[in-house]
Amino acid sequence: MDIAPQSVDRSTMTFLLDSIMLAMRAETEYGLEFQNSLSRSALLASTHLLEASANTCIDALALGNGFANDIDRLPFLSKFEIFVQLRFPKRQFDRARHEVQGVSELKQVRDSFVHPKSQKTIWESWSPEGSVSRSPRTKSLGLSKIASYGHPDDAVRALKVSHAFLRYVFKDTCRFSAIRVNSFLCSEDPIPTHTEPVIPYWPRDIHRWLHNHCIDLSYIKIGKV
Repeated sequence: MDIAPQSVDRSTMTFLLDSIMLAMRAETEYGLEFQNSLSRSALLASTHLLEASANTCIDALALGNGFANDIDRLPFLSKFEIFVQLRFPKRQFDRARHEVQGVSELKQVRDSFVHPKSQKTIWESWSPEGSVSRSPRTKSLGLSKIASYGHPDDAVRALKVSHAFLRYVFKDTCRFSAIRVNSFLCSEDPIPTHTEPVIPYWPRDIHRWLHNHCIDLSYIKIGKV
């Protein structure tokens, strides 16, 4: 009787595609509430991609169960930093970089969505007949702090900052090739490897949308169909 190999699903490509497809759909949705909902979901998918990628890095270190469980409780930024320090001791994970500051701000927004608390809205105008309000926004990225004010621009900004950060980690710091990043993040082995090339293929309209919005995924290899 044949025994199936042990394999895992890291969901990295699932969250990657979700974040893009939801952002694309948000721009074409006419209903404001549905547009906001899709934008929020896209932003959260971008943060899920970061978390899944960080966990892949920790899996690659093959730490003992006790140490790995302690690290699992850390924020994803700390997981990336530990991976770089242990795998590449002579290279630096620089928290002062704008790419790192950007995802720190994105994480704050994500945390406010996952653990929602009441926040004051800003009134642009107010009268008994009609009023206009807006959400306060984050300092650098300009993301809506209040979940119900999600906008397609927020989804695009989340994509830009997420992939700028992942490019900094994998291409600039780890010096992985694009195909190696694919194989690493998509590995089905319990301890991820990069020996088997994995190249997803996406329709050209997705590539076109990414190009038009200046979202750079060049650190990974995505084919066109």
